[in-house]
Amino acid sequence: MAKGRMRCKSQGSPEFNVVVSFVMLVFLVILLIVFQKQDESYKFQRYLDAKRVATSIADNINVISINGHGYYRYFSVPEVLYGNTEYNISAGDNFLWINYADENTVAPLVTDNVTIVHLEKGESESNCVYNSYGEVLVNDICGLSDMGCGSVQSCDAGDFDTCPTCDVPDPVQIHQNSISQCSFYGCSTDEWHIYKIVPEKSGNLKITFRGSGTMTGSDKTDMIFYDYTANGCNSPESIFQLETQTSHVFSVQGGNTYILGLDVDSPDCSYNGTYTLITELK
Repeated sequence: MAKGRMRCKSQGSPEFNVVVSFVMLVFLVILLIVFQKQDESYKFQRYLDAKRVATSIADNINVISINGHGYYRYFSVPEVLYGNTEYNISAGDNFLWINYADENTVAPLVTDNVTIVHLEKGESESNCVYNSYGEVLVNDICGLSDMGCGSVQSCDAGDFDTCPTCDVPDPVQIHQNSISQCSFYGCSTDEWHIYKIVPEKSGNLKITFRGSGTMTGSDKTDMIFYDYTANGCNSPESIFQLETQTSHVFSVQGGNTYILGLDVDSPDCSYNGTYTLITELK
């Protein structure tokens, strides 16, 4: 009798192992399905958040575009998307793009004439969308961003592409992220439009010039950039022949004063043409 019972027990062990293995397999399958559903839910929530941000920015741009020149409004965007996901914003081809984690989502725009100069992330940060003669500009500031034509000075009679009195009179100060619109060009080669920039932090300052002037060749606009804190009105970096658009990046130190000068000429002193000066600290 004892031997029979032992034989039955030994026969039951493999069956028990099969049942346990089957239960574990089912459990693993269920666990995989749960994880997959959680991942799908996570991605869907992140997509919805990205779509919300894209739609919000696009709505602000569209309203300002429709209202015309001079209209502006402020808005904010979150620092990160759902799940602490970093994201980037761009505009082009009549769409506002949100790019994140190798994915993207879009929202339609009523205009393709949109420039994102600078955009601060965070609910406590304010950004401005502004209509400038049909071009919609997105920047972290309004109001103070447009400082016109700077301080007009005559300081280069010898056409040496320098301004030895770049600090007299005191130049108009513009922000490290700014948009300045000037409605006229200069009259002669010694007339300069002078601006001052005091960046709040060190980094790379991108300066973009867009001009509608009709000069050609060496008569096009020139730019000089001084580290005034280090050198005063000496040893500028020079960029030549800017029309119709030129961008250049300068390395800057936080707290230093920098002077930017534009030699913006106009044939026969007719003051034809307008220009936009954009600064962006990265």
